[in-house]
Amino acid sequence: MTYEDIDGYSIDVIIYDKNNYHIYNLQITDYPTININYSNRINDINNVVEINVFDNHKKSSQKVIKTNAEFKVLEDNIKYLLNLKRESLGHNTKKNPISLFGMDRVNKYVLTNVEDNDNNLKYVQLFFNNEHKGIYEINPEERNGENEKREEIR
Repeated sequence: MTYEDIDGYSIDVIIYDKNNYHIYNLQITDYPTININYSNRINDINNVVEINVFDNHKKSSQKVIKTNAEFKVLEDNIKYLLNLKRESLGHNTKKNPISLFGMDRVNKYVLTNVEDNDNNLKYVQLFFNNEHKGIYEINPEERNGENEKREEIR
């Protein structure tokens, strides 16, 4: 059996100690992953969440990233907005621009559910509270054509 045979499969793993057991879902993938942790119900307004990113991009200087974000549902189960934030020493909330998956440093990313993919590095496996949601395309949020103008200059 090769890796290609099991890519995309998931396995339920049961871990037991003397008092409890927990069931974990192990997702086998070569895609980068984003896990969005939240405690309250997610709705279409800004929700404060914790983001855990595993960036397996070859040129990534930081493989594991943990940050907070405002999370907004743009289209139910299809499109989401992540607005990366950090808390300053004075307990103020500030933008937290980070380069994810080899993209420019920005603080806002859009995740869009996709049916088919071409192994582009802009695709990630998305999880909510460790539950697999699917493959999503990730891109910096475009603001008034700003990203398009930046590409023309290069």
